Amino acid sequence: MRRLAILCLGIILILPSLALGVSVRVHDRLQLEFDLPDQRWVLSREAPDFLVDKAFADLEAELLGQGKNPGRAEIEAAARRRLEANEAFVFNPLSKAHLLIDFSPLRQGEGAPSAQTVNLSARYAGEGLEEEEGYREVKQKSGEFSLAGAAAASRIDASYLRRGEPGVFVGIIGFASPCWFYLYYTDGLSDPRDLPEMEGILRSMRISADGAK
Repeated sequence: MRRLAILCLGIILILPSLALGVSVRVHDRLQLEFDLPDQRWVLSREAPDFLVDKAFADLEAELLGQGKNPGRAEIEAAARRRLEANEAFVFNPLSKAHLLIDFSPLRQGEGAPSAQTVNLSARYAGEGLEEEEGYREVKQKSGEFSLAGAAAASRIDASYLRRGEPGVFVGIIGFASPCWFYLYYTDGLSDPRDLPEMEGILRSMRISADGAK
């Protein structure tokens, strides 16, 4: 009886740390499945307020730089539309570390990309970070990445200073017919648990066609 009680207690202690399997429909024919390590992470179809605020500030600065000065409501609506290009968001509400999930179908007449094309796309995206306004001391690299269900995928890893604050970026660019996909993770390094847990999330990802496992 004592052994049974100890075993039950062990199971109770382990259960809160078990990963939570989740899925999100990213296209009529595709579903993205992955594991969330704990309740610190939120999966949402809608952008969190902190991302809307950031998109608002970026868009406002962009428009002012062009000599335009639309009203606040117009800028906020445009910021929300920009974020709605993503199918889902995974984020830590406290640290504001976040992953954007974007699946974009091929345009009419566009052919499926080769693995080389996917790799080049990731390489150019990584190099593009070095040109982004406000980013300094960018160190980045890219290479192939294995994601179950994808025809091809590549990964970008970057560290940088933005407005004097350190941050890291992890990007996964790939193709799963009929969509290009972009998984973009940004981390301001305010919580040391976030990056290793996001690594686990990315490693657990798999793409299913028509919900088939």
